[in-house]
Amino acid sequence: MSGRIIANVLLWMLAAVCSVATWIFSQSIWAVCVSLLLLLLPLMSWLWNLWQRRRVSVQLEMTSSAEKGQIVRGVLHLSVGALAPVGCAWAFVRVHNDLTDEENRIKLPIQPNGETTFTLHTDHCGRLSVSVERLWLMDIFGFLPVKCRAKVQRHVTILPETFPVEITALQKMTAAQESDSYRTDCKGDDMTEMYQLREYVPGDNLHGIHWKLSSKMGQLIFREPAMPEDHSLLLCWDQAEGTPAVYDALAESVFSVGQALCEAGCPFTLGWMEQGEFCTAEIDGQNALTQHLPSLLKGAGRGQTLPDLSNFGRVLLFTGSLPTEACHANIFYCGEQPVSGVTAFTPQTCRDTLQRLDVGYEN
Repeated sequence: MSGRIIANVLLWMLAAVCSVATWIFSQSIWAVCVSLLLLLLPLMSWLWNLWQRRRVSVQLEMTSSAEKGQIVRGVLHLSVGALAPVGCAWAFVRVHNDLTDEENRIKLPIQPNGETTFTLHTDHCGRLSVSVERLWLMDIFGFLPVKCRAKVQRHVTILPETFPVEITALQKMTAAQESDSYRTDCKGDDMTEMYQLREYVPGDNLHGIHWKLSSKMGQLIFREPAMPEDHSLLLCWDQAEGTPAVYDALAESVFSVGQALCEAGCPFTLGWMEQGEFCTAEIDGQNALTQHLPSLLKGAGRGQTLPDLSNFGRVLLFTGSLPTEACHANIFYCGEQPVSGVTAFTPQTCRDTLQRLDVGYEN
């Protein structure tokens, strides 16, 4: 925009010099009028726009969702009422992919009380935040800008491309509350089963005291409750880090696996980080999965560390960064370099790697 302003200033100066020279050599009253008009019009039109800027309103129309690679159209409306500015207007539109952190800026000329159509294109899925960052009204010659308020934003969800995934060993999966087996490695809260016997500590549940054994031992003995064997399934997306291509591949992988679980009739818990909190959603069908699609694609978990996931019976963790410590999860790592010890794939090989997935349990 600065280059265009400089060009307009030079053109105005050239016209002013020519009109003044004509006035000097011709001594014509009309040349005097033209010279004065050229000198005063920029300032007068700038003052007019300064008075009109409070009446400016902007509207942005965008579709709510689109497929990846599809052309997304937007329409920008500029309304200033009956008394329009004398020059044109310029809008600076910011387009940010909240998932991949990609950003682009578009400069658009707008006619007052008119509309301008523009197009967007992205190679990666995610949530596009499209906002009017700045709006300027220009004088009649186009070099004296007046800044206007333009607070308008729209979100466009760019859908990931899913691919078929074959899910195996579902017949061994049961709900956690229906489990009749118990873990031997940690205590829990099921008072009907015992994890271990120990000395009573003030604050323990009185219902857990083993009275018969306590009378024999001469001291209070507490029955530590057991932890039921959890057969729940967590599909978790760790958005801590990754390149745009990695985020795109992880989104496609997570929703392809989730879609396959829904088609197989396997309920699961969807997990992700958002604003420092670990969010979960119970998914029992395709509609529930689609409902939470925008929440995951807005990339609110960037740079955030996942909590302990050991409360779930089985965890399918999709990530672009390998955990530094031992993790209670089946890790699916997406990166540009191969990694041993986990299921690793690149953005180009994710579909081939995840064609077949075992989410069952070994007895």
